[in-house]
Amino acid sequence: MTEKMPEGKVEIMGGIWSVPSVTQQPRLQLVRWSVRQTENSSRYLVGYNISDQEGRVSSAIQDFDVSTARVTTRSGRTYELVGPPGRDADAEWVWQNVASPDLKWTDVSEELEVALQEHLRSNKVDID
Repeated sequence: MTEKMPEGKVEIMGGIWSVPSVTQQPRLQLVRWSVRQTENSSRYLVGYNISDQEGRVSSAIQDFDVSTARVTTRSGRTYELVGPPGRDADAEWVWQNVASPDLKWTDVSEELEVALQEHLRSNKVDID
């Protein structure tokens, strides 16, 4: 919903909705992705879902396949990481609204990016 604000400003209001089941959407692609590690060492993907054009936060990461740049989460969904890590405003908004305000977390995206780059180099894949 978009509402006209004073002085010509526009406020865009969104919401959080349920996502398709893993059966309906077993895999998707994320761009402008990041990985958040919480105090209890759980890791979550935060990024922009290309197909549904929305910010997305995953369930806890269970597996990372560096050879395919794919992450499998506790729900069983597979996320393909497209491009380098980054930030997406929609995804950040979702993270801020689903994570507890008291949750302490660290951005560990660089760890995955380094692993991906090392895999590409060791397999002589042209990354340019």
